[in-house]
Amino acid sequence: MDKTIESFVGRQAKTARLEQGLRLEDVADALEMSVSQIQKYEAGSARMSTETLWRLAEYLQKPVSYFFDDKGAPANHVRNGEDALRTSLLRAYDKISKPEYREMLVGIAKQFSRR
Repeated sequence: MDKTIESFVGRQAKTARLEQGLRLEDVADALEMSVSQIQKYEAGSARMSTETLWRLAEYLQKPVSYFFDDKGAPANHVRNGEDALRTSLLRAYDKISKPEYREMLVGIAKQFSRR
């Protein structure tokens, strides 16, 4: 299994944790997991589920897109232009503060997907 993405996401998680002065134990307790499991995520030797990534993002007060930010990402992180567009859309969505605007954007995307 290609662990490039897992390693990158893990580094992002560790960076966010350290920036906030949190210990591995703090994250493990918040996510109701073992310290060993959090270490595996941070090392990129285990793949996080979508739910775990979502919960981690909430705990670290980061948008989910933070974990896929391509600044410093491996060269093959963005495989094609379509992935870059998805990332760009997620970043833009995360910056929208008004829930009604987010709902409007989702509605627009649904309309276009039906065509």
